[in-house]
Amino acid sequence: MAQHNLAYIGTERMLFKPYVKIPELALARQLATPMGQPRILLIDDDPLFGKKMKRAARNKNIDMTFCRSPLEVDRLLNLDYDVVLVDENLGDASGVDLARYLEQISNERIPAILISQTDQLNSSAWPESIREFINKRVGAYSILEAAYEAHEVNVVTKLIDGNG
Repeated sequence: MAQHNLAYIGTERMLFKPYVKIPELALARQLATPMGQPRILLIDDDPLFGKKMKRAARNKNIDMTFCRSPLEVDRLLNLDYDVVLVDENLGDASGVDLARYLEQISNERIPAILISQTDQLNSSAWPESIREFINKRVGAYSILEAAYEAHEVNVVTKLIDGNG
């Protein structure tokens, strides 16, 4: 059984001061500098929720684009986002279907977080890009923290796989 040294990387400049648990020390050295703030695309038909999320993102110096309609998504994907926050119920569209569509048209699998006012959703039919479900009632900063963590995991996974 191979034994790995674990390295914990933290930095004051990171959004929520998370640590990264990495089995390879060489990789840990590559991560000694902050990964930067994620670029987030929020797709939600609720303008008040969108304003609240934009304000919280601005307070944390996070670049967030708010999109009220799934019809705008094709135009916005050229802007290179790190994480997509998508409302489960977009009126005529489902957030799960939109995440599935994003997987099909994107060159790179962008992590998505499904958000909703409901307490539970059936996760059996979710595409791989959906990392988790979060109830909107947890608040804007908790949702941003989940987005940051999804971005962090995606960056580390790319480095481990040699795609970073």
